[in-house]
Amino acid sequence: MDTTIPSDIPKRRDAELALNVSVEFAGSLIRSMQDGLSVLDADGVQLDANPAFCEMTGFSREELIGVRPPFPYWPPEERERIQAALGRRLKGDFTPFELTFMRKNGERFPVMMSPFGVRNPEGRIVNHLATIKDISERKRAEEELRTANQKLKLHFEQTQMAVVEWDLDFRVVEWNPAAQTVFGFSREEAVGQHASFIVPETYRKHVHQVWRDLLTKTGGERSTNENVRKDGGGILCEWYNTPLVDGRGKVIGVASVVMDITERKLAEERIRVLNATLERRVEARTRELQGANKELEAFSYSVSHDLKAPLRAVDGFLGIVVENYADRLDDKGRQMLGLIHDGVQRMGELIDELLEFSRMGRHPMEPSEIDMSTMAQEVFERLGALEPERKLRLDLRPLPPASGTRPMIRQVWANLIGNAIKFTKEREVAEIEIGAQDGGEGGPIYYVKDNGAGFDMRQVGRLFNVFQRLHSVEEFEGAGVGLAIVQRIVQRHGGRAWAEGEVKRGAAFYFTLPNPIK
Repeated sequence: MDTTIPSDIPKRRDAELALNVSVEFAGSLIRSMQDGLSVLDADGVQLDANPAFCEMTGFSREELIGVRPPFPYWPPEERERIQAALGRRLKGDFTPFELTFMRKNGERFPVMMSPFGVRNPEGRIVNHLATIKDISERKRAEEELRTANQKLKLHFEQTQMAVVEWDLDFRVVEWNPAAQTVFGFSREEAVGQHASFIVPETYRKHVHQVWRDLLTKTGGERSTNENVRKDGGGILCEWYNTPLVDGRGKVIGVASVVMDITERKLAEERIRVLNATLERRVEARTRELQGANKELEAFSYSVSHDLKAPLRAVDGFLGIVVENYADRLDDKGRQMLGLIHDGVQRMGELIDELLEFSRMGRHPMEPSEIDMSTMAQEVFERLGALEPERKLRLDLRPLPPASGTRPMIRQVWANLIGNAIKFTKEREVAEIEIGAQDGGEGGPIYYVKDNGAGFDMRQVGRLFNVFQRLHSVEEFEGAGVGLAIVQRIVQRHGGRAWAEGEVKRGAAFYFTLPNPIK
């Protein structure tokens, strides 16, 4: 028996081994692919699908093998178009194309299919393979880019700011509608033009220097230039220029945002002239006020010396008459002398009150923190001590602190509390309430209320005027200046004063000091 091994057997074994290795390698490669792979036979029947394809569609390999078209991953609305593409593929057209697949849960997603054919030694296509890539992220990015470009175009077209894009030769590449409004040139007239068509001769050297500086920078630059409109008119423009840089850091052009500031500059000039005029007026008014203050000081001096001196003389002579001739006068004469004495005293008090009122406008302002509760309590105790026989009942509510000139604010409390004590003298028990209310942004509202004589609200407008009295001197003493002083002080502190009252039912006086403690 011939035991000789044919010489072609080892070669066949080697070829089979190599084929097995190649098949195993190809299988391993297919299983590890990140893109999906679909394999169809010559009739279009699904022969295989790699794990990436199964994961992409949600169908298992077992659910796909042996299935004929239409495949379950074809959306019903896309089947006709995909069937036509498959027909072209079976005829040898392996052009890549986009289509929509459907996952097992019904979700649609876009894919890029790249088909190719496997031919036998005779050149006939025996298998159809296709790589399938899920392009959802790419499509999303494209849509975002399309939306962004659309928004950018809308902004470019609709913005009220002129936008101009230049190439490296300083020629117009883009020109938006607002630029046409500013300069008068249409886009067709502007594109391709050198910048000199809107720059006057005297400014071109400056503008070209700005341009050269821009091309060597990565940051923007701002400049103010005179420019020329199509109609030849001159305008002043604010330019915000930014170099356009590509991904390699190379400057490829410049974008400019332009504002016509001609009207703004004219308005600024008008304001400057008005301010200069106002300053001159203020200076003139200040000189007038200084002159008026000097005149007022002279008047005050005259009042305090020239007017009071005769009064003192009258009072002195009156004393001599009373001392030396009173016994020669009858009751009527002595009564007349008493009236003259009272009149002299009254005139002296009026002069003192008038001087005090005039000084309130010239008193220096030295604001400090004031404990209003303590100050009101001290003023009440001092004034109450002057009338020990009176029954005075004080209801002092908590008062927030204030900022003001201490002597002035003390005078406010003295005048208001003094009025409350005076106008309650007909009451067996004088009820006086001092407190504060929330005045919002205007600061707290301080008040003094009493149960005294009150007043007719129809006469409230006269209360804070000098020498305006709502009661006779016989009823209540006083010169009629106290409330005018209160109003003057409060106004100098930026606040206001007002009153409410009812005849025989008391009055309430309010004031604000809107400068809070900081």
